[in-house]
Amino acid sequence: MAQTLVLPVGLTEHDLEERKNRITASDVPAIMGTSPWKTAYDVWLEKCRPVEPLKSTTAMMWGNLLEQPILLYTRAILATHLKMPELKVTRAGIRRKHPNGVMACTLDARLVGPGLADAVEAKTHAACHYHEDLSQWGEEPFTDAVPPHYRDQVCGQFACCPEINRIWVVLSVGRMEPTIYVLRREALIERICQVENVVSDWWDRHIVTDTPPEDVRPTLDTVKRVRVPVDPATQATLVDAELLRSKELATQLGKMKKEKDSVDAAIRARMIGCDHGRSRPDTAHHFRRSTRANTP
Repeated sequence: MAQTLVLPVGLTEHDLEERKNRITASDVPAIMGTSPWKTAYDVWLEKCRPVEPLKSTTAMMWGNLLEQPILLYTRAILATHLKMPELKVTRAGIRRKHPNGVMACTLDARLVGPGLADAVEAKTHAACHYHEDLSQWGEEPFTDAVPPHYRDQVCGQFACCPEINRIWVVLSVGRMEPTIYVLRREALIERICQVENVVSDWWDRHIVTDTPPEDVRPTLDTVKRVRVPVDPATQATLVDAELLRSKELATQLGKMKKEKDSVDAAIRARMIGCDHGRSRPDTAHHFRRSTRANTP
């Protein structure tokens, strides 16, 4: 039977304020040190300082647009896999809070069926092209072979949803059939407990006391989003080692940029009059002419 889903209305101002008052499941990997994109310092800034919302990117737009068909696809596949034709997917009851008063999560969807207590987490990567690093994802479906940062996010969801026993993680990459993985609570009990303890302790040490973590640095993207009024009478204390290292890296980047431009020029020179090229058969590197000046 066909099913439709009520599309999310987006985060309201109240929702955004609530997110500042809780550690969400998407914050968990940063605090646990497994996130490749943000650090615990970023989380502290987002909770304790006025930060502009992330600007919507093309990838984010595609992710939102594709979420509904991916969830419906997942329902169809799992209805057969679980031998449960009456299986349904719903967004009802997807926003949850942990009784510890610190953690919260918003599930992408829940699965509804006889004796079933499952959820779905949809991951859309490279929706409009096929260039995506899949090295941390398992090749076989219905395994738990997902990257560590997504595993920690799921553990945060398990912590906030004690009745859920399985979370199906669906990876959708451009030009590829979606792959469905499954993470089971019973296999992650130790990590779930660790996440609850670490997050609660981190909240007490850094959010309650308004103290930034000293063992990690923030990412530049997050720092640029902080909007605090400038006080001309206040002077920041900078670290000499960081200033020197910044200058060293700037010099290295300048040299690398010149070298890259030289290599790109050599590649383009060999491609004059051609649309595409290929290196030796044993290396099989392919190049196609691009309208972008910095791409061979």
